Order: sequence, then structure tokens, then C-alpha cells
Amino acid sequence: MRARRRWAVGHRRDRPSVLVSVLACGVFALAGCAVVGSGSDGRTANDGPAPSIAGEWTGLLSLDDASMSADLRLRQSGGDLEGVLEARFDEGGTSLVATGDGRIRSDGVVFLTLSYDLRCAGRLELEGRRSSDGFVIDGTVSARDCTGGSEGSFSFRR
Repeated sequence: MRARRRWAVGHRRDRPSVLVSVLACGVFALAGCAVVGSGSDGRTANDGPAPSIAGEWTGLLSLDDASMSADLRLRQSGGDLEGVLEARFDEGGTSLVATGDGRIRSDGVVFLTLSYDLRCAGRLELEGRRSSDGFVIDGTVSARDCTGGSEGSFSFRR
């Protein structure tokens, strides 16, 4: 009869192998890089050249079933954008001026975050797409300030 061998606590068979520990750390590190590398604005390290959308755009901004005419002026450096949006309300000739920045990806997806101060400070977030012919940008918009939040759409033409 063979005697059973008892392993002392702390013996190497009671601990995970070094190889398993290293592999587990590598998997977690790669997962972390994937999350960090894909930010909410859609930027990726492999983006190619961004299409040009610099210039003057005219169109409509619709929030909570209320539409207003708007102008959008964009400056562009590579994929980085700076923008000024001026929207005119029908009532009383009041206008909203919002400024900020954003990005356009190589696939024509546009992200803009614009700040304004009408009744109180607020922010517009636009996410859309440039048409393949380059003459239209349209998408969704959300607005948030001290009065609450609104959702809607936008469409601008050259």
C-alpha cells in the first residue's frame, strides 16, 4: 500500500502557476486597452484621413417637435472641428449662439459638443453623418441645461 503524500500549505501545487497569472494579467490589460481605445466619440487609432466639412452650412434644428432655422460654421484641422451654431427662434427673433468643438471620423461620422447661454448655461451634442456627396450633414441632437433636456434632429446643407 502506498502512502499518500500530503502537501504542505504553501506548496507550489496550492498556488496558481506563474504562467496562468501572467496570462490572466495580459488578458485584462488587453481588455483595458480595447475599452480605452474606443472612446464615446468614436475615435480610433486607425482612422484614415477625415473628409472635409469646413465652411458654411444652413439648415434646420428640431428639438421636441419645434423646428428653427440654423447656420453652422465649421473650421477643420484634420479630424478636429471647431464650430459656431446660430439658431433663430420664430418667437421674438431670439437667437441661440452655441460654440464648441468636435471631430469627424474618416467614415464621415461627425460629433460636436457646443455650449450656449440662453436662459442658463447649456450644451448641445450633435452626432451625425456627412453624405457621400459632401453636401449634407444630418443626425441627432440633444440639449441639456437648467430647464431640462430635449432630443431632436438636425439637417444642414452647403
